[in-house]
Amino acid sequence: MPLLFLDEITARDRHRIGGKALGLARLISHGLPVPRAAVLPTDAFREFLAANGLWSAALRGGGTGLEAAILQGRFPSPLAAELDRVGEILGPCLAVRSS
Repeated sequence: MPLLFLDEITARDRHRIGGKALGLARLISHGLPVPRAAVLPTDAFREFLAANGLWSAALRGGGTGLEAAILQGRFPSPLAAELDRVGEILGPCLAVRSS
């Protein structure tokens, strides 16, 4: 369940990432300049929910209680290691975009 760098994304990943990431990956594939970035795939978010006991609440629609629980949640060790790896590659600057 590794994070994906934009330049590694292919059409096979479409079901695992959002439209913005897929669009940026397409721009890169056509040789256009796009800042280096990584994408947290949907399966990683599902793993985060499961590790924090939030999966069933998310399926019920959650709400503000779920949002608070997500903010207090802990990343599973493999996901935390992946995030650290991305930080080492991309540097200390980070922008987050979420739908």
